[in-house]
Amino acid sequence: MTDPVDQIVGLTSDVDDDDVEKPGTRAEFKAVLRAFSTCADVRSRDLSGRTRIMVGSRFFRKDTSDTSADDLSETTPTIIDDGGNHWLVIEGERYDIPFSSTGLLGDGEALPAFPVVTPLTIPAGCPGSVGFAVDEVPTAQVIVTFKKSLDYGATWTSAFTLTIAAGERVGAFALASDLSLPAEALLRPYGPATHDATMEGLSITIAALR
Repeated sequence: MTDPVDQIVGLTSDVDDDDVEKPGTRAEFKAVLRAFSTCADVRSRDLSGRTRIMVGSRFFRKDTSDTSADDLSETTPTIIDDGGNHWLVIEGERYDIPFSSTGLLGDGEALPAFPVVTPLTIPAGCPGSVGFAVDEVPTAQVIVTFKKSLDYGATWTSAFTLTIAAGERVGAFALASDLSLPAEALLRPYGPATHDATMEGLSITIAALR
């Protein structure tokens, strides 16, 4: 079976940019849809276009050199999808990091920082993470930037982003490679420099591994 993203009709061309208001390309949808309920669901799909996925509460990474077998159970450490791609479990226990706000964000508003108490890894692409505009959708595209601090908040560096398109409730994460957060690090989301006039009620959960 093909990747479910490839079954979407409408604005699905990777080069179709006529509608700049919606994340309508296959590439953008693949960046959002990374979670599957069961290993069986992965086995029935060709997921060649992905690098990290979440199955149930476990994270997997694609390994092009792996030759291990899939035992066809729901607890297997290796899944082989319909395209022959090998997916290896990323060892660790899921650890959720929640953030939320009510009402409108201020210009460049920083939400409360999350203090890391045990070393965490956020897998590339943020599979299993979610971000919503729950009360009112934005009028224009909103980019929330997550920053990390390794010196108790003295300095901050950008780590990854959440983008919510105009008129949409569900956002898409962008994280190019796995992000490691040592104990006593801080993670904090920042709103755009100029706040959106309508978006209210930001609700986010980051799925990490410990």
